[in-house]
Amino acid sequence: MANLARQFGQAIKQIGQRGALRSAIGTPPSRDEYANAAEPHARGRVLLAAVFDAFLKIYDRRTRDLMRLASGGSGILQPGALHPDLVGRLAEAATKSAQHVLKLSIRALDYMPPVDPRFGDFLRALITADSDLVPNDKFGYRIAFIEAFGARGIPADGVRTLSPESLRWQTLQPDAQPQGLGKFIRKNIDLGWDVRGDRQTAWRAARGNAALLHQWLSDPANFSEEQAKAFGLNRGLPPTAGPDDFPRRDKPYNRPRFEVHSVRPARRLTEDREMRTDIIAVITQRRTLAIEGSPDAEFRGGCTLLLDRREDVPAVRYCITVPVSSTNRAQSALQNHMAALAARGPYGDYGVNEPFAMLHRS
Repeated sequence: MANLARQFGQAIKQIGQRGALRSAIGTPPSRDEYANAAEPHARGRVLLAAVFDAFLKIYDRRTRDLMRLASGGSGILQPGALHPDLVGRLAEAATKSAQHVLKLSIRALDYMPPVDPRFGDFLRALITADSDLVPNDKFGYRIAFIEAFGARGIPADGVRTLSPESLRWQTLQPDAQPQGLGKFIRKNIDLGWDVRGDRQTAWRAARGNAALLHQWLSDPANFSEEQAKAFGLNRGLPPTAGPDDFPRRDKPYNRPRFEVHSVRPARRLTEDREMRTDIIAVITQRRTLAIEGSPDAEFRGGCTLLLDRREDVPAVRYCITVPVSSTNRAQSALQNHMAALAARGPYGDYGVNEPFAMLHRS
């Protein structure tokens, strides 16, 4: 399978198109691979190769018993054609493994930070998403992903060891839980649509939910400054902030403004075939970074919230943050901004107003 995918990518490259990401599949892993791949497409190939490595490990674990039975216990098949029954069982195992890896990779997007995501964040999202729905990892899915990412040198910031327990996002502490949030979302958030519904209806519902949540969080009685810090936000001006650090203010309270981008349901089936409905909310805030002699830069932070509607549990299950007050992240954003200014092309602010184009410059 790895050879087929790689050959397909190489064939596309030979007919004049750019080298496909598939060309990375099946390549030998190296712990220097991620660090040495500075160009965006090269980094993308590293991520794809790591995910495919994990898939192959999972497939191997799913089929070990079949291989032992087919080989008389040695695990080494005899020369010649495979029995059709064995081919069918192997194909079934490959299909199930691929479907699980695909669903897990998509589900992990709900567990990602709202801005500035890293490959290590994706690994942590994968581990958390799988742990949430499948507590018993009998096929070693989580270990397979951890080993595959580690073998290609993809780092995970903020963890001491690469284990499922340390990589999993931590739940929000009880004192950081906004009181009354659970009751508010159960009463006010509209979840009467799903992926099979009308897209425009879904968009309107998400916008309406976002406006309601923004209004509730804007009230200091509901959402204190200390709780906002746990969400990666500033609702008061920190002592080190300059007068123009947070130029956008809420009119009623004169506090730094924040934005709620979407509030939508995520329906998932647990290992026990129980339907669980989470609410995904994305909240961001902007901070101005003053640069002497150059246009100011903007740094964004905030959080992705996984909210639980059940009455007997805390409302916020996970709060995945990029703190807007982070000095290290702000310094990184400032460096990117200066690089964008230096990359201006003949058509104006190329790179400043076109960050996606700037990212793909070689």
